[in-house]
Amino acid sequence: MKKQRQLIHALIRKTVVSGVIVGVFAGVYFFTDSLLKQSVTEKTEAEQALSKNQSQANSLSDQLQKSNVAEKRFLETQSARLNFDFSSNNAGLKEWLRSAIARYRFASNFKLSLTAEKQADAKDLSTKTHQTVEHRDMRMEFSAISDAHVFSFLNDITRSAPGFIVLENVTLKRTGDIDKNSITSIRAGAAPQMVEAKIVFNWVGLNEIAAPLTPTTAEAK
Repeated sequence: MKKQRQLIHALIRKTVVSGVIVGVFAGVYFFTDSLLKQSVTEKTEAEQALSKNQSQANSLSDQLQKSNVAEKRFLETQSARLNFDFSSNNAGLKEWLRSAIARYRFASNFKLSLTAEKQADAKDLSTKTHQTVEHRDMRMEFSAISDAHVFSFLNDITRSAPGFIVLENVTLKRTGDIDKNSITSIRAGAAPQMVEAKIVFNWVGLNEIAAPLTPTTAEAK
């Protein structure tokens, strides 16, 4: 009888322990399942955020790449520039042309047609201290010894003249031939003009904005 009671108590203890173990495992399961669902949700949100950030990063990278390309092209075009005066100063351009006429031995019939200064379309190039201006459809007409002199002059003016010279149209007309007589004349120091040139160009400048007069400055003046 005593053994039966001991057996019953043992079975009861095993049953209770088994129930506790099952309950613990059930709790752990549900807790783990909840954590898993939460983890999956957080993972999905993190992946979406990462994808969005990656998309933004790619967009910024593309913009930066385009910016770098534009900057590289600008630097390439300006690498051979000899004059870093980017302003459109009429007196400066005329002085440069007087020197060029002598260097390239152009005839004295050189004509320069200036046009009015206007605000350039590329306003994004302007800053608080400088504004971008443009003289459109300016013209040069002159006579030269040869087309080689004209092309050398055009290469020079785009590199050395103040501002930015943007060539729009170049028309050359041969008015004579280079023969023995003309070569002899050139060697003797003469400048037989055998080519007529007409150049149409735009002149772009980055001009400094004059600071407004303060009362003190006005009184000083």
